[in-house]
Amino acid sequence: MEIVAKLPSELKEIVWSYVDNNTKVWVSKYYYEKYHNLLILKNIPDFNKYIISLIIKNDNYIFDIIYNNMRKSWCRSTSILYGNQTFLTYEALLKYKALKYKNQHIFELIKDKQGKKQSKDIKKKILGWRN
Repeated sequence: MEIVAKLPSELKEIVWSYVDNNTKVWVSKYYYEKYHNLLILKNIPDFNKYIISLIIKNDNYIFDIIYNNMRKSWCRSTSILYGNQTFLTYEALLKYKALKYKNQHIFELIKDKQGKKQSKDIKKKILGWRN
């Protein structure tokens, strides 16, 4: 690294231009924010599992970036069946998962963004026999 530090800035810029974007995304926070949409999000085979794994592992910084980019589509009203519950939005499902996996940061983030607009997010199905 000492050798690289001694190089002139013009030469560093030339070398940096040859570094692949797939590598640049992992170098620093700046490059992650710049390239994550182009590289990372498009290469995830199961996006839902990835988001849930972020909640479980407490990767709050990455979740914040993705949440801010995807929030408009996650707030749309769509019925999502999970277990014996129906969630009215994907955002409600994420809030439930954050509570389930004890990720207070993500729970509060979603709660704050929802604001006072919170309606009944979850409908529970009562499975039982009737005579």
